[in-house]
Amino acid sequence: MTAMRKPFVDIILLNWNNYELTKDCLESLEEVAYSSFRTIVVDNGSASDVPKLKALRKKGFSFTLIENSKNLGFAEGNNVGIRHALGGKADYLLLLNNDTVVHPDFLSCLVAEAEKDKKTGIASPLIYYYDEPKRVWYGGARFNFWHGDARHEHLNETDTGQFGTARETGYGSGCAMLVRREVFEKTGVLDAFFFIYYEETDFCTRARMKGYAIKLVPEAKIWHKVSASTQKASPFMIRQNTRNRLIFMRKNSKWYHWPSFLVFYLAELAALILYKLLRGQFQTAKAAVEGLIQGIRYRKSLSGKMPW
Repeated sequence: MTAMRKPFVDIILLNWNNYELTKDCLESLEEVAYSSFRTIVVDNGSASDVPKLKALRKKGFSFTLIENSKNLGFAEGNNVGIRHALGGKADYLLLLNNDTVVHPDFLSCLVAEAEKDKKTGIASPLIYYYDEPKRVWYGGARFNFWHGDARHEHLNETDTGQFGTARETGYGSGCAMLVRREVFEKTGVLDAFFFIYYEETDFCTRARMKGYAIKLVPEAKIWHKVSASTQKASPFMIRQNTRNRLIFMRKNSKWYHWPSFLVFYLAELAALILYKLLRGQFQTAKAAVEGLIQGIRYRKSLSGKMPW
């Protein structure tokens, strides 16, 4: 009797000027117990990482390398890998940040949970801080349309066994997100307009609209070297979060969310700008204003859907 074929997984790892992080992640993937997977490293226009990655592959590391000519952003950089994987035999695609290390059983746990129910379209592991291995960075998430607020649940809690078994959650983490192939085929890829931040929230929202469930799988565990690729509260981060929060709401909310959302959004933005000005952080204050303007000017989306 022929053994049942294991679902095949393509793991997509995006690298941008972070060879050492990518190397650490690849080393942890070499220890993964699940046998039916391939790793695809997408280099997002790094200055000098490609020769190092090629040398690493010659040393015996198993991965496919795709080279982007420039930094396409987190969303489109991953899309390059996603499209490549969809041209092959993958049953699932796993988006995985390069600033992570994984438990050997994490992929087995994610696939096992997804295989229980075909309506499970997206599954994310429990994610800890790398420097504090029992402190939770992602333990599920929720989005409040009344406030336009995306938040990780159980953030900074110590894991004492409180998570139990898999459960539905608001959205998966773009840090590590197993996606059933057909979800991409029916929903589309990540919206490249976001560049970085909110792209996974938008994607999960679109998947849910297609009838797919999003799960947290606590048995699957990884560790995240948080804020390794972007400076915390930098002008770039402030600009992206300000504009993408507004764009996400324009794409996905209902008209009745807007009176409440605008009160919270504009009040928080005004407070942020005032705080940065008083501290003399003029570039950061300017970035917040630029993010607002860019969010207002937004016209296009992956799906072509606009609320008005």
